[in-house]
Formats: sequence, C-alpha cells, structure tokens
Amino acid sequence: MERNIDRRGSPKPKAAAQVRTFGDIIDLHVEDMHEVGRPPRPSKAAVLDALKASLGAVKLSQLNRERLIEFGRKRAKQGAGPATLAIDFSFIRTVATHAAAVRG
Repeated sequence: MERNIDRRGSPKPKAAAQVRTFGDIIDLHVEDMHEVGRPPRPSKAAVLDALKASLGAVKLSQLNRERLIEFGRKRAKQGAGPATLAIDFSFIRTVATHAAAVRG
C-alpha cells in the first residue's frame, strides 16, 4: 500500500477480482511479490506449489478450521513432521494475511 501511495495511487487495497479459491490468492501473492521485485525463492515457491496442489481448488468459504485440520492430518500421514507442518501453516497464514491486507 505504501508503494501504491508513493506512486500517487489510492491507499485503499486493490480489489480482489474473481478470487474464489485458495489457489487464486496464492497466485495473487506470487504476482504481488514479482511486482515489487522480490519473487519467491525456490524453497518458498516449492511450498506454495505444493499448497496450491493440495488446497488450491478449495473455495475460500470452505477454507475453515476443520479443512485445515484435515490438511494437517493428511500431510502428517504422508510423512511431514512438525517443522514441515509449521512451514506449511506459516505460508497459508502469510498468503491469507497478504490477500486480506493488499487485495481486500
């Protein structure tokens, strides 16, 4: 938002046009990172790709506590340990927080 203001733009968040799924907000997050000249590093890009593969089709209205618990249990059964799950959930939070703050 600060960058937008510096460019004499509006301080209001960009409208989230046609955002329906978690994959859509992942795409917006990556797009915004590229826009500010800080594309995701390979490790973050890999995690975001994996999140998009497993949760990308989930509608935002269905991305609730139960769905996230189900996701965590599934990842644990696949062999993901506590540190990996913490990274996954950290990026889920980052993407969701970014979408809310920047895209409204």
